[in-house]
Amino acid sequence: MWTLEQLQNLCMDALSVATETIKKTGSAGKVEVVDNDAVNTSTQADHAVSEALCSFFQNSGVPADLHSEELGTVAYSGAEFFIGWDDIDGTDNWRRADGSMPYATIIFVYKGAQPKFKDALVAVVREHVSGNTWYAVKGKGCYFKTKDMKSFQPCHTSGETQLYKKTAVRIDSLAMRDSGHADIAGRLIERAWVKDAGSSGYHVAAVSNGHADAFVNSACKTHEFGAYLLITEAGGFVSDWQGNSYADFTVDFNGKYPIVCAATEELGKKILKLIE
Repeated sequence: MWTLEQLQNLCMDALSVATETIKKTGSAGKVEVVDNDAVNTSTQADHAVSEALCSFFQNSGVPADLHSEELGTVAYSGAEFFIGWDDIDGTDNWRRADGSMPYATIIFVYKGAQPKFKDALVAVVREHVSGNTWYAVKGKGCYFKTKDMKSFQPCHTSGETQLYKKTAVRIDSLAMRDSGHADIAGRLIERAWVKDAGSSGYHVAAVSNGHADAFVNSACKTHEFGAYLLITEAGGFVSDWQGNSYADFTVDFNGKYPIVCAATEELGKKILKLIE
């Protein structure tokens, strides 16, 4: 029987595997892998990380089905857990920005083979440029550590309740544009301090410890939304664009979700009113 602590430690070790794999690929890892997706970028490093994590989890003995953004569902047997990951979230930043813009690895564990979002057990995120790392364990809170800190510290959202010119709102501008919601991005820009750092999973993590007040995405991929547990354990608000909680939604590992993540329910509802 795997405990929550064991699953957390396993995921933290997996983050180290991802970090080392990215380093080992070097400049060759930035070579783009051409596929039929004209929007999303995939590189040799994405695939190398995915394969390394797949091997790591398979060798760990954890009774889990596995799913990655690059490889899809690697194995499905109706196991006790479902582990998924986004190898490099913010690949274009990794490939083009030479370490000046964020990119992250996101790993998450759900209970059961066909889980709902409320079945999330563990989520971990590492932003590789800064080395900042977040983790959350169901019922035990959310924690944050910079690479210079000796230990993880509990973290919470900013507590922001107001939507005004200094409210730090993050968006996925590409998803908003391509889903036909550029007008909503415009409304947010008129009301708040809006930025897009190019990594949705990083944006979700940033809300959990107050580095941002909210994140809005019209089509957040499941692998990016794997950081969902960080927000709920940090005391934040998460819903779809109609204000429905995702707790009872069945996780679609190939899905995309319209999401509002906010420091507080009050702020979340103000954002929802704006995007109606």
